[in-house]
Amino acid sequence: MQPTRCFSPSRRRPDQSPNSTSFPKFWHTGSVRSAESQPQQCRRFQTASWRWHVCESHASPEFLRRLDAPHEMLKPPAQPVERVPPRTGAELVRLTVPESPSRPLFVKHYQPTPFWVSVKNMFRPSRARRAFENGLCLQRLGFRTAQPVAFGEHRRCFWLREAFFICEEVAQAVTFHHCFGTVSDPGQRRLLLRTLARQMAALHNANFSHGDPNGKNFMVSNSDFHNLVLIDLDALRPQRNLTLRAAVRDLRNLFRRSTLPERANLRFAIEYARARSPRLSARKVVEAVGS
Repeated sequence: MQPTRCFSPSRRRPDQSPNSTSFPKFWHTGSVRSAESQPQQCRRFQTASWRWHVCESHASPEFLRRLDAPHEMLKPPAQPVERVPPRTGAELVRLTVPESPSRPLFVKHYQPTPFWVSVKNMFRPSRARRAFENGLCLQRLGFRTAQPVAFGEHRRCFWLREAFFICEEVAQAVTFHHCFGTVSDPGQRRLLLRTLARQMAALHNANFSHGDPNGKNFMVSNSDFHNLVLIDLDALRPQRNLTLRAAVRDLRNLFRRSTLPERANLRFAIEYARARSPRLSARKVVEAVGS
């Protein structure tokens, strides 16, 4: 079995036949290796209205039956997650299911979009698919992300009606924004800032552009200030060769949305420039971001 490529799930070969199961029928689509070098098997199946891709670790018959009626997962006992500021176009709930008793799931429902956005979605992957594939690819590259579980799309003649993305909850985690605002020790605050700068530099070194960089899309898990966990991966965009202009745009958006002190921005830029490959001039980074 060939490993799947990042951002492009493999297709079933003509000589492959679906595995025989009671319901629903599905087939292997390949494997993606995570940061721990463990193969991430994915299964793909289709119902009357939905096409799903599910990680093997969660592809139990009970969970697959649940995906046949995904809107039921949005109802109680699922707990709605309030987002500040509120965001339109997506609904997020936290759900505990018997198939995953040790780790609750987050279910994100991408609702119908305006007409002009729907036209674009005919020719590009849905946000749910981007979040799923970006998560698996980032894990393969050594990044820590919320574990992707599944994504599903409802299309009619290529017209995207709605989509779902499911991932595991990050254990004992708070957002970078919350942690940086509550930590009183100056040394720990500097460590958090350096870690965020290195994380952004690592994403740019891997040719990823972040369309929504802010302190709420990075999580601190188990008070580990040396490693951050990436969430909301649908805003990440893989690039063939990330330009300095695109990197500077990400940094400007991060500074504007994170409301860090000016001195903290300077420290961030210095650490970011050191972590880039090839190494950048911190002065040029500061001047480019400030211009």
